Amino acid sequence: MPRKRFDDKPYNPIEADLARDAASIDQRRPANNETPLMREWPAAADLENGSRRPQQPRNTGGRLTSHPSKSEVAKRFTVTVDEDQDLTSFLQRLQRQSGTRVALSLLIRAGLHLMMQAETDIISQMRKSPPPRQPATHDSLSYAEFEQYWTQLIGEALRHTHPFG
Repeated sequence: MPRKRFDDKPYNPIEADLARDAASIDQRRPANNETPLMREWPAAADLENGSRRPQQPRNTGGRLTSHPSKSEVAKRFTVTVDEDQDLTSFLQRLQRQSGTRVALSLLIRAGLHLMMQAETDIISQMRKSPPPRQPATHDSLSYAEFEQYWTQLIGEALRHTHPFG
């Protein structure tokens, strides 16, 4: 029996994770007769006067709801070499000033939390100035303009949001 041909293609961990996730989608999907126990994100109808109502676990059929483990889902993104250097310098400055370790994941989670709190303001800003269509990722000029739109929109929405008040 002939041996399998060796590929010189380098290992790509993101591609491997995507393939693994795609292969496991059917395992995570509830059966047709089951309903999910709990929504992870509130629907637009759950927003009231710009603040979120606390999510109540839904107990169906006497089954207990359980929260997924913290490390169940990984979200990834790429940055340029220059962005990576800027980000590393930024984190180091924050760590020096705070006297404690500041992880990128902590800042990303805090930023996402703030953006989710500002959801109604983000939507309000979008209604004033609708977003352009997402350009192809290889069109760097158009993609930079697209990112700039979202940066300005989210920045403006966050200025009007009081996350804890």
